[in-house]
Amino acid sequence: MKTKFSAFIAFLLMMCVLLSSCTSNLPDNSGNDSIATPEKTQPELFEEFLELDFIDYALSNTLILKQLMQEPANFGITGYEASWGDLSPYPSEDYLQKIEEQIAKFRTFDRSKLTPEQQESYDIYAYDVALYEEVNQNYFYYDDPFQSNSGFHSMLPITMSEYTFDRERDIQDYLLLVSKFGELFDMLIQFEKDKSEKGLFMADWIADAVIGECNSFLQKSTDNIMLTSFESRIGKVDFLDDAKKASYIAENRTIFADIVIPTYNKLKTELASLKGTGKNDGGLAGFEKGKDYYRAYLKQLGISKTPEELIALADAEFAAISNKIAEIIQGNPSVLDAYELPFVPELTAEKTVQFWKEKTAADFPSLPDGVTYTLKTIDDTLKDSVAPAFYFIPRMDNYMVNSIYYNPDSAATSPETLFFTLAHEAYPGHLLQKVNVLASSLPNYRKATSYTGYSEGWAQYIESYCHKYMDAGESLKQIKILEKEYDYVLALRLDLGLNYEGWTLEQMTDYIVKNLPGAAQLSASDLNPQYEYYVRNAMKIVPYVAGMYEIRDLNARYKVLLADEYSDLKFHEEFLKRGEAPFALIKLWMDNAFSKDAA
Repeated sequence: MKTKFSAFIAFLLMMCVLLSSCTSNLPDNSGNDSIATPEKTQPELFEEFLELDFIDYALSNTLILKQLMQEPANFGITGYEASWGDLSPYPSEDYLQKIEEQIAKFRTFDRSKLTPEQQESYDIYAYDVALYEEVNQNYFYYDDPFQSNSGFHSMLPITMSEYTFDRERDIQDYLLLVSKFGELFDMLIQFEKDKSEKGLFMADWIADAVIGECNSFLQKSTDNIMLTSFESRIGKVDFLDDAKKASYIAENRTIFADIVIPTYNKLKTELASLKGTGKNDGGLAGFEKGKDYYRAYLKQLGISKTPEELIALADAEFAAISNKIAEIIQGNPSVLDAYELPFVPELTAEKTVQFWKEKTAADFPSLPDGVTYTLKTIDDTLKDSVAPAFYFIPRMDNYMVNSIYYNPDSAATSPETLFFTLAHEAYPGHLLQKVNVLASSLPNYRKATSYTGYSEGWAQYIESYCHKYMDAGESLKQIKILEKEYDYVLALRLDLGLNYEGWTLEQMTDYIVKNLPGAAQLSASDLNPQYEYYVRNAMKIVPYVAGMYEIRDLNARYKVLLADEYSDLKFHEEFLKRGEAPFALIKLWMDNAFSKDAA
């Protein structure tokens, strides 16, 4: 969930941690000017630089602060004002100047004089600087806060439902933020209007889908997640009496009725008024700089491969997977009989997570002692507009407490999918990946850094990897894995075709009919739902599938390098311990580490 809410815009997304350190509430440790102090070393100065950068990011708005920290004082923050930050879609001249000053300051550091761990942080920061300088002037209007089916309008209520009440101040801050929903959405609506003027507004059918999701949210006006979650959280606090709790509940209901509902209604109205101004009904490639934006976005995800390399990979894997499935069936025809039998045990969601913790323990680092997690069902209001499951990143000073959401309908409609999805979201997926870093000695800058190719690539890698633990024959396990990967690779190829190569619905249909067994009778109208999904959720699948293949490339590389010294546990520990980073840098760092081991 790491993003700068003072606009869901490409420019600001690039600036996740690259923020000016000109203002912070860190304590002044400079001492008396009349007392001589030793000159600080480059490592000491760089450590301060990263920490100030992190603190400024945390202070950029109160929701980010709350997501990152339970006790701001633990990070030297002694005071702050609750706000959404700068409610303008565009950075001011002062803001841009501070960023340029921050970049200039960064460039004064000599990488060779830093510690090995700091050199890795330096590499990440340098990567971010290069990305900022590429994206800032070119793709400002190419991101969209609402277009995805897990857009701002869908995810904000869930994010607010995780806003914890550790003290009365938190309740007051929460109510203030919700009371400002109108201003927050007005900023994003203005951005949509500016996109419209430039011919970059979403297609009419996408606007209709967003409006429909707003309607679903508004239909639950009395038992909405913004009401029920607030009342559940406030009911559990022990620092308020019943009268005070009732007062805050009433205040929240008033704000919901007077602010939240009108805000979502306004969003519907404004989006409807902009219909007809979009110039592109297809994928990203239909925009003037769409293909270049796709390339830049791959870098933002941390993917090292180009679109052309991913196309070649997808085409090759697509053919290879089909051949492998055919070979397995030819060599063991009885596997088709076993295919119809239940593949996963019938377990509750809670017992499924425990199953994965026990089965995978030998191949992955363990969770720190005391780590807990709560499985929560996705609210009915949002089931149709968010992912079927997701992991909510814990606060850095309270990483022992974790939340995992899942759609309970999946348990009935697709128990096998949910079974592996919980490995993806919990252990050894996102839960392990994130807690492993938060419990480490890495600087806060690194703990807050986000590269989706790394995180989602890891979780997708886990889904396939975990098939090995099933109580089934090897042929069946291989077919199950290949079947999943067939879908993943097809999804990647369709995204590249529609959003990078500019395929039409008819071209997408031709590709599927020619390449999918049994698809010869499918028409364009049959495949229109798939077309709309990949257009609306451009590049959403890329970090999962491309990231998974990046990790597999690393794995194959180090199996050769380490030979008899290789183990999956060793590889997983080495990959996870550095936190999220671009794959090109991960490869460089792991080369150095494993080369020493192999020597």
